[in-house]
Amino acid sequence: MEGDYFVDIAIDSSLPGCENDDLCYIPSNLNIEPSQVVLWDNKDSFAHTVTSGSPDDGSSGSFDSGIVAAGEKFSFKFEKQGVFDYFCTLHPWMTGSITVGTPQSAVPAWIKNNAGWWAEGAINDDAFIQGIQYLVKEDILKIPPTSQGQGTGSNEIPAWIKNNAGWWAEGAINDDAFIQGIQFLIKEGILQILN
Repeated sequence: MEGDYFVDIAIDSSLPGCENDDLCYIPSNLNIEPSQVVLWDNKDSFAHTVTSGSPDDGSSGSFDSGIVAAGEKFSFKFEKQGVFDYFCTLHPWMTGSITVGTPQSAVPAWIKNNAGWWAEGAINDDAFIQGIQYLVKEDILKIPPTSQGQGTGSNEIPAWIKNNAGWWAEGAINDDAFIQGIQFLIKEGILQILN
């Protein structure tokens, strides 16, 4: 069995906990092109599945490995563009995602205007932070799980974050680099995300 991309079904992924660090399927997210093949290799000592869809919604019907025994493999050729989430029906904490073709931006384009204005000094730090808090709370801006820092009492944003925002607004850096800056603000407690 051959593949263009490879995903390991991780050792001990049959036990809850691997989802905390996205280590159930390794890597848990892939970006590929149409007509490419992904090969999943079960490195665990227990059977698993690779089923399109999500634990909450069930199978989407795009692909399903059936039972993949320990040491066995499953491959699938992705023909259509789109985002294909998948999970293990036997161990539903195990989730992954394949993006085929040009991925949709994780961040809506209009947010780039705000980032550019902030980088230029047209809006202040508090206005920028409030805007980001709103977008994260409303699930418009998707930030990967990030542990919330306690903060130092200072809401001063490092200059490199502002530089990143400006570069991102101009298209010089990608969404992931911008999101890493936002994650830094959350970890440092400068940006508080309230549920």
